Amino acid sequence: MDLVHATVIRLQESDRVSVPVYNRKEPGKIDGTGSLYLVIKDGGTWGTSQHHTRVKRIVRVDLYADCQRDNDGLPVEDDAAARAWSVWAGVDAELHDLAHGWMAVCSSLRSDEPSEIEIPGAEHSILLSGRYEVSA
Repeated sequence: MDLVHATVIRLQESDRVSVPVYNRKEPGKIDGTGSLYLVIKDGGTWGTSQHHTRVKRIVRVDLYADCQRDNDGLPVEDDAAARAWSVWAGVDAELHDLAHGWMAVCSSLRSDEPSEIEIPGAEHSILLSGRYEVSA
């Protein structure tokens, strides 16, 4: 099972996540767009699987956010971080699944808190990046 693809589908179908979700590759630069989008990537394995057949992957979630912009593409407000954290709440509600509501997987838990990272050369844009331990 491709857990990255399964995560993309989970977030695309979610009522809690209202931004585009991409599989493994960014659609382009975020700066100057006024957009928000998610990119789901494979972050490697976690735990051991010597005695069973479960797939265990770290799923990295990258949330790219630019500030709101006017019709000329000029920043209206330096709010990229606030917009990103607002979307992240929905992402975390879907993927930090303590109630085991995600039937396609055995477990999905937050591996660490997201990091807020400035994107070099992208004024008024940020990246939130976090990881989830997913197994199926």
